[in-house]
Amino acid sequence: YVRQTVLIGMPPTWLRDNPEKADPPAPELARKLVRSVDCTLARIEAIRAFDRRADLARIACPVLVAGAEDDMVTPAHLSRELADRIP
Repeated sequence: YVRQTVLIGMPPTWLRDNPEKADPPAPELARKLVRSVDCTLARIEAIRAFDRRADLARIACPVLVAGAEDDMVTPAHLSRELADRIP
């Protein structure tokens, strides 16, 4: 989980230029970062369950949706979907 956070949270160019920072952390550091498997799994599930798409039609002010084509956390197609759903 800790290693995946670095791999999906950083752009490919950063990973290319900093390969040593993508190495798996030492077990003691990983334990500190994750703290509790149950807590980490609950956080992941909360993120997966969060869905406010039905509320987007209620937005009545100008909105700028910004994103990046190579964003691995929020892929560009999701930013485009968000922009398309806001009136």
